[in-house]
Amino acid sequence: MMILRLLCYNQIMHIHLPQRIYIQLTQYSKHHLPEEACGVLLGVQHAMTIQIKRFIPLTNIALKREVEFLIDEREWIKLVFNEWACGQQIMGFIHSHPTTPAAPSLADLDTLWHTLPTQWIISFADMNNPILKAFSFHTDGTFKHLNWSING
Repeated sequence: MMILRLLCYNQIMHIHLPQRIYIQLTQYSKHHLPEEACGVLLGVQHAMTIQIKRFIPLTNIALKREVEFLIDEREWIKLVFNEWACGQQIMGFIHSHPTTPAAPSLADLDTLWHTLPTQWIISFADMNNPILKAFSFHTDGTFKHLNWSING
């Protein structure tokens, strides 16, 4: 079943992000500047469309939080078990780039986040105009830009 889900992730055509969640993740990330912030997006996938339903912030425990992130393992395990118990799916992982563009770094591409359908980066390189982009990471270290829109 997991293999089928991963194959479907490569077919994502569009993502719907509610405005309230966009505001939550932007404010959360901005609040943690100059450090990188991180979290997950829960939602549902219907055919080639993902509907984001919830943003859950996660604690960055990295030693150099200004340039990297590391998720607390206990927080991650708790999240995964709660997700299964509630029947929700992790549809994406998000983190911020406090001073660099919203593009995957080599460190970002060298993670296991390609096992999730979407990866999001919010850049504060221009503090007055944060830029949020969604990607699909692939096991070969490449990535694809994904289309998304704010709704509701």
